[in-house]
Amino acid sequence: MNKFEVVFDTNALLDLYRKSPNMIKFILDIFNNIPFKIWIPYQVYIEFENNKEDIRRQQYNKYKDIPTNLQKHLNNVKNSIYSELHNYEKLDFEGIAPLKSEITKKFEEVSLIIKDYVSTQNINDELSREILRQDLAGSFIGDLKSRNCIGDPLTTQEQINIVKEGELRYKYHIPPGYMDDPQNNKKSKKSGLDIYGDLFLWKQIIKHASDCNVDIVLISNENKPDWYTENQPCKELIKEFNEETGQRIKVQKLNNFIGDVIEKYHLEKDNSYNLLLSIRAQELFEIKENEWTELIDNQLEVILSEYDYKQFRMPCEIIDIGFFDIDAIDYYNATVHYNSETNIAKYSYEFIVKILGSGKNNDYMMMPITFSEILHIDVTFDRTIGYSENNTIDLTNKNLEMDNFLVNIISPTFIDMNFDDSCIHDEFY
Repeated sequence: MNKFEVVFDTNALLDLYRKSPNMIKFILDIFNNIPFKIWIPYQVYIEFENNKEDIRRQQYNKYKDIPTNLQKHLNNVKNSIYSELHNYEKLDFEGIAPLKSEITKKFEEVSLIIKDYVSTQNINDELSREILRQDLAGSFIGDLKSRNCIGDPLTTQEQINIVKEGELRYKYHIPPGYMDDPQNNKKSKKSGLDIYGDLFLWKQIIKHASDCNVDIVLISNENKPDWYTENQPCKELIKEFNEETGQRIKVQKLNNFIGDVIEKYHLEKDNSYNLLLSIRAQELFEIKENEWTELIDNQLEVILSEYDYKQFRMPCEIIDIGFFDIDAIDYYNATVHYNSETNIAKYSYEFIVKILGSGKNNDYMMMPITFSEILHIDVTFDRTIGYSENNTIDLTNKNLEMDNFLVNIISPTFIDMNFDDSCIHDEFY
């Protein structure tokens, strides 16, 4: 069995600045204590140094605009509702004044919630800024450099050769890096040699693995199709690496790597298991997002097609409703609840669904109908059997009060997603 080294891509290192203070300390503590070598390609080192200050600056002020932005959105909603209520008052609708009074009280409650959030986040905000001032991630890279764990830069001739090869590879969409070429991806803002940064990195990894006769665990948070397809590293990359080096490579997201290391080396102490659960929650979502979104879409379409719209209560009398349709399904948030006595965790994923419709009022004027609700998908994780799901929707109250919409995941048909030691490649860890 060959020895292996862990290699970080630039995005994984820069993502450290986006983590919470506790998570940054926890991850770097793991990096400094794991019993294998970390190596950084020179391309990663340069990109990290060139971009870290911008990322630090963004994160330094990340809490600053939250209260202003939330209050702005709240005011927009409030003004829209008040305008609608004013129209009803002109039409002599009964009970509008007390309704407006109750709504005003609720808006005031929400404003207080925002203010309370700001006051409770002041401590976290200052702690986050202190961690950013200390630049623990930068110190970690500096320590690697002092221990000669940073690769050598490419020579000019090596860059020329890679660029020539890259032109052909990018033309035929051979990974990695072709999505950084504006000709293949209109969203890419890269130019000049920056277009070939991923290919420079890739060639440096291949050379290092071949020269040092080591397997590689590459930690990359890339989501572009020139690195990952269907949540798996591109097969072309694995094949090329094997052919060029005679070694093996494993490509992982940062969260997945941290979770595997925690479990493999039994680092589940203090608060680390809660952090592990959060990591696994995000990992599971990345794998299941498309499936869950499709599930919600399909089930909601059935519900809307069978719904008796006469039961739907509108703020004014609507007749002859034309349709309801799904406009968007967006992932919103994930929470984790862990019961230490039963050793069972519950992951709750929230999706915001926007539904559009239309109808006519008594004057036969077309009126839009729009509402958004938060829907939940709950996953149970028992460490003895893994994840459980049955993908059935329990909607007992079909009055479009979508808070009752629940994807209830309970039956053990999800065992292949278990993240115990059997899922970790021992030959690497």
